[in-house]
Parts: sequence; structure tokens; C-alpha cells
Amino acid sequence: MSAFSNKLLWPHRISYYITQLLTSLSEPDGAPQNVQGQNSSSTSILVIWDEVPAKQQNGIITGYTITYHSQTENESGNVLAGPYDHQKELANLKEWVSYNITMFASTVKGDGPTSDPPIVVRTGPDGE
Repeated sequence: MSAFSNKLLWPHRISYYITQLLTSLSEPDGAPQNVQGQNSSSTSILVIWDEVPAKQQNGIITGYTITYHSQTENESGNVLAGPYDHQKELANLKEWVSYNITMFASTVKGDGPTSDPPIVVRTGPDGE
């Protein structure tokens, strides 16, 4: 093969490798590890976690979603965190209420499994 024909094939090879890379990506197989929480005030909870194990990421983590559900009130929601975050505060919650909290990581291909079991954290009493 001549140097000229090799240069003509080069863009096709790059395209092939990019296609192979993109088709091998998928959503994470694992959840964030060591999810913990603590009340940081009467209306907020600080959630802390470790990343999804590298072998279970299946691509670049694009972000995290933290979900919370009150055990006694009709309140639930979710909060987004960036791909390099390892903690996030849930704010504007009800005072002195227990919340079930789970989270999952995402890649461009989709969402991974939810952390299990949920952690349970109670906000502080009024004035705390």
C-alpha cells in the first residue's frame, strides 16, 4: 500500500475507532458507593458519596441524581449533582422529618441503578 493510499484510509480508520468506542458505551452497571447523609440544619440534609466503581461506569459519568421521599409528609423530589461532585445539600425540606434518600449515576447512554438500600436521614428540629 502506498503512502498516498494510506493517507486516504486514515479518516476511515478514525471514524471506525470512534464508532467502536461510542457503541461500546452504555449506562452504568453500578450505583454510587457509600452513600451517607447528615442533617445540616432543620431544613437541609448533606448527602455524601463515592463514585461508581470504574469497572461499572461504562463510560464517562455525566452527573448524579439524588432522590428523596419523606416518610410522613407528601414530599419528594430530586436534585442533580455534577460529574465531579461527591456531596450535595438537599435544601428547603420540612423540619424534623425523616427522608428516604437514594441516588444514581448517568452517562450519555442513560441512567444506572439506584443505590440500595435507601439511607434514612432526619432533618433537625426547628432552630437547629
